[in-house]
Amino acid sequence: MDDEEYLTLIQRLGPKLYRFFLSRGTKTDAEESVQEVFTRLIERLNAAAFNKDLGNSDSYAWGIAMNLRRERARSREISVVDQDYEVVDPASLPVPGAENFVALKKAVQTLGEPERTILQLLLADMQISEISAVLNMPNGTVKSHIHRGKENIRAILRKWGVL
Repeated sequence: MDDEEYLTLIQRLGPKLYRFFLSRGTKTDAEESVQEVFTRLIERLNAAAFNKDLGNSDSYAWGIAMNLRRERARSREISVVDQDYEVVDPASLPVPGAENFVALKKAVQTLGEPERTILQLLLADMQISEISAVLNMPNGTVKSHIHRGKENIRAILRKWGVL
C-alpha cells in the first residue's frame, strides 16, 4: 500500500473505529485504541501478513479491533480498579436529550455478548453485512441479535423510567 491508500483507509475507518471504542470506554481509551489498530494494521500490511485473496483491509482492521477489545477487556478483569468510564453528569451536557444518550450507552453495556458488540458496531455506522463479515456470522444471525438487543434495551430503559 502506498501513502495515499493508507490515508484513505484511515479516513474511511477512523471515525467508525473511534465510535466503536468510545461506546466501550473513555475518549482517551478510544483514541489510543484506534491508534493501536492502525499501528498493528500498517505493521501487518508492511510485513505482508495480510492476504488480499482472503479478505479486504477493512475486515482485517475490524478483526484487529475486535482482538484489541478482547485484550483490553481481559486486562481490565485483572486490574483491581476499573477506570473504564468517565463520570458524566447528563445535566452538564449541552445537547438536549443527552441524558437519554447516556442512559442508552449504559443500557447497551448491560447487554450480554454478542448483542452488545453487534449493537456497538451498528452504532459505529457499520452495515449489517460488514458486521457479519467481522464477526463471521450469517446476516440473519446478526439481524436476530440486533432485534433481541433492541428488545432488551427497551425493557431496560422502561425499567429505568427513561421510556
